[in-house]
Amino acid sequence: MNFDGLVVAEKVSLPRLKSWILAATGLPLWLLTESQRFAGSLNEALALVLGPPEGKIAEKELAEGLERWREWDELQKQAWTIQVLLLMEVPDRRSFMALLNGRTATKPVGSSDTVERISLQVDAILLYVRPLGRGIAQYELTFGLRVDDSADGGLEEEKSLSDSQYIGCLKAMVGEDGAGSGLQGVPWEGELTQWISGNLGERIGPIRGVRVSEVFSLHCKGVEFSKRHKAGFKAASVRMLVWHSEGASVTPLSAVRDLLPKPQDSGQSG
Repeated sequence: MNFDGLVVAEKVSLPRLKSWILAATGLPLWLLTESQRFAGSLNEALALVLGPPEGKIAEKELAEGLERWREWDELQKQAWTIQVLLLMEVPDRRSFMALLNGRTATKPVGSSDTVERISLQVDAILLYVRPLGRGIAQYELTFGLRVDDSADGGLEEEKSLSDSQYIGCLKAMVGEDGAGSGLQGVPWEGELTQWISGNLGERIGPIRGVRVSEVFSLHCKGVEFSKRHKAGFKAASVRMLVWHSEGASVTPLSAVRDLLPKPQDSGQSG
């Protein structure tokens, strides 16, 4: 969905959106907090806990609603916003909430604080999945990096740790593409979807935990510094390379953070 040209008459903060979504869904605060820990940001968690889209909304309807915004009281604004979010796919929900709280302004061309993106390879642990397909095995996977920077111990020690000692920060799609091929194109993709279906754990909204044990080498493109994400960065795309059977250590968060160019570094010399 294209949000270009849409004007918001009043900024709606994330805490305000959070209270609206909690009231509309009846979701307990602790569950949203857990979802935020899994998703890596409040914006992502709010988009996910609303579940799959319940229909579609035209851009014209969206623009008309925003034009009428000042006419409504708080309850009407809340009801309309929730209705709109429920009709959107998760990526559009994220963008629409960013629009509402004023975080969609783009930087001018040539701006000195443009963020530089890099590509890198990490070893990450699978933490949870979000089923995507209806009648077809598709999942959005969330992988975590290690919070503890100590290099002591190997994978055997890490497997005894809980998922609270990792931060979910990298996402990839896996499963059937509907035409007989895998979304990732790796030879073990079908085996992985079978492993997921047999190791599903706690449900948090549309997210399902899995047994915290499987480590993968990932190639991450478009990695950039981000203050809005708990990990301190985000990646544009992630591709799975290797499913390690044993002997792999999970990359610490600091190893990625140390590689990232910061916005204030751009254009500086010396």
